[in-house]
Amino acid sequence: MNKVIKIEFEVVIQRLKEKLSEKSDRALARALGMSDSGIAVARTTKSLPIIPIVNACVAQGISLDEIFLGQTTNPDSAQTFHTLTQTDLIQASEMVDRVLDRVLTNNSLPTLQQFDAYKRLRPVLIKAVFDNDFDESIVTAIAEATLALV
Repeated sequence: MNKVIKIEFEVVIQRLKEKLSEKSDRALARALGMSDSGIAVARTTKSLPIIPIVNACVAQGISLDEIFLGQTTNPDSAQTFHTLTQTDLIQASEMVDRVLDRVLTNNSLPTLQQFDAYKRLRPVLIKAVFDNDFDESIVTAIAEATLALV
């Protein structure tokens, strides 16, 4: 069973600053390929810039689990982890966009609630894509079930 994990905005930003050796929001925004005010805007909207974060982490070889969940992996561990490629991440993002467009379009929520649901569901569904080996029907079911709780 999947569990929803609340990701703390400020904690993620601090981990990124540490891993990318950046001291200010402006420097972090630049390191993520965003405008100088990118982190300030993200902080105001309380919406993590997922794609720039993922792209920077992949490019720098930084674990997404470490950034988002604070979990480190032991390099001496016997476990083998699948290395995500940029193509995997793009495909996951595109699948989540398709699922959210379909699920939210079929729902009668007002526009602002749809936007809020989109922001809240997107990170959960990105994780669900990888947890369920890109099975779109499972990701759709998770989106529908989660939306029913909103």
